[in-house]
Amino acid sequence: MSAAGPLPTLAGIQAEKARRHRARERERLETDFSAFVREAWHVSEATTPLVWGEEGRSPLQVVCDHAQALVEDWIRAKLAAMKVLAPLPTGPLPPDGPDRDVEVVRRHHLATAWREARRLGVLDPGGRIRKVKQRFRKLLVNIPPGFAKSRILSVMLPAWAWLRWAGMSWYALSTNPDVALRDADLCRDLVKSPWYRSTFDPWWSFSTTVDAKGRYANSAGGWRASKGWEAKAVGDRADAQVLDDANDPDKAFSEADRRGVNDRWDNTLESRVNAPDTSIRIGVQQRVHVGDWSAHVLQEGDWVHLLIQQEKEAECPCKCPSCTLGETPLGWKDTRAVGELALPERFGPEYVVAQKKKSMRWAAQHQQRPMVSEGNLFKASWWKFWRYAHEDDVPGYEKRTVVVPDTFDIEELSWDCAFAKTEGSSKVAGGAWGRKGPDKYLMDLVWRQLSFTETCDALLSQVKKRPRVGAKVIEDKANGHAVIDVLRKKVPGLVPFPVSRYGSKESRAAATANEVEGGNVFIHVHAPYRDEYIAAHSGAPKGDGMDAVDQQSQILLRWSQAPEWDESSFDVGIGPERAM
Repeated sequence: MSAAGPLPTLAGIQAEKARRHRARERERLETDFSAFVREAWHVSEATTPLVWGEEGRSPLQVVCDHAQALVEDWIRAKLAAMKVLAPLPTGPLPPDGPDRDVEVVRRHHLATAWREARRLGVLDPGGRIRKVKQRFRKLLVNIPPGFAKSRILSVMLPAWAWLRWAGMSWYALSTNPDVALRDADLCRDLVKSPWYRSTFDPWWSFSTTVDAKGRYANSAGGWRASKGWEAKAVGDRADAQVLDDANDPDKAFSEADRRGVNDRWDNTLESRVNAPDTSIRIGVQQRVHVGDWSAHVLQEGDWVHLLIQQEKEAECPCKCPSCTLGETPLGWKDTRAVGELALPERFGPEYVVAQKKKSMRWAAQHQQRPMVSEGNLFKASWWKFWRYAHEDDVPGYEKRTVVVPDTFDIEELSWDCAFAKTEGSSKVAGGAWGRKGPDKYLMDLVWRQLSFTETCDALLSQVKKRPRVGAKVIEDKANGHAVIDVLRKKVPGLVPFPVSRYGSKESRAAATANEVEGGNVFIHVHAPYRDEYIAAHSGAPKGDGMDAVDQQSQILLRWSQAPEWDESSFDVGIGPERAM
């Protein structure tokens, strides 16, 4: 026996090692939400393995990181409101009774505040709290189906947040009340599970009086309520909202239903938080329509938009302030190569090929680029398509697809230019068109944001690719005249199109809609821009994409009507193809 006392036994040493291991594991899971999700998955999904994806590139990791940042910034705001933390009490507890219960809760809350202040790096000497601005308070996650969005954000996140701040209140809403209650039940089962209780040993317990699917509470003052989108919300104000699939996909094309969902948010649900300046809101949705709830709230301008496409496209389909910025407040941006899949370990090439056959669903729910199925001017069902003889048909489009003619009666370019390449500016749209009898074929399309120099280079490139093109028709607004002036010595046949003589954009589009309805306009069925091009026309005259609509309108107007202007009156080079 040593002077300091008896030596520890082997069993004692092993027990201490196990205790320290549990403490480290608890700390790891409490401070890393993504680790918590992976460890807790087996409780909620005992028979379905979690497919996480490649480390460092997992879309599930991205969602978890942003959700954790929201919760931690909210905790920092709660701590900042306290300004200075009281010293941790060391004296004895009151005798058994109500006073003792109140004091136990008070001491635990205070201990939580000291722990989180240290964890989050906001504790200054003397218990003073350093105020740190919340990086964001509203997060919208648009993500494809099957990416565990509801499990992560509606089930796992509240359970994890209670380990950090047990008094946090949660209000979960879904368009489907059954889904809201399902996730509430899964969250409650997780918090009550032996794994959760043994791993974290929470000091709080479930309330014995408030413990139902729709609403349950804990002894620390935290609660979680779950309702359908249309349920009464009077009296419910929470620290956090989880808004899961606000729109019913089966009703997405009902303008009245969409308006009802958006009005419900504006007039009632948006205000159901405890503190408008610090409470957090998390929206999660697979896009279903250009006018869905996601589109509606993005107009507010203060939502961080986490947009994840199943297959990366060359350009982000969203022009909201968050997406225009190019990265989230955490510095995340989608760095995948064009065509790269988000979670190929679960949704591989064969799955994607099958989903693309359902073009409307693919564009909206997988690519977060919803199309309008039936527009006011152009209906999606009107469009016809062409393919090369060596190309395969696209399933579902066979009856509307023809093999492109070997030659055309006339070939011309049609360009709609923009003023400048700036954040949020319009795109430049330049189409190469061929006409055979009454039918018009869009053979090539440049459609992206371009500077003036890039516009000139792109037009020159298109001319070189299509040597049989005659007139190059350019809208006589924005940079159109400048493009003609710069290229007149290099490119013959530049013709300004006098848009003002044909009325507004809507008037020009309406004047040519009959050609699409009549089945005389064809686009390449394999073109990467096919669905977006149709969506632009379906959304006309509202929404993005009017640049593409304009370039089509001007070539169809030029070909369908006798010219109302004398091209020779313009000081431009008229190519031999136009000389008569």
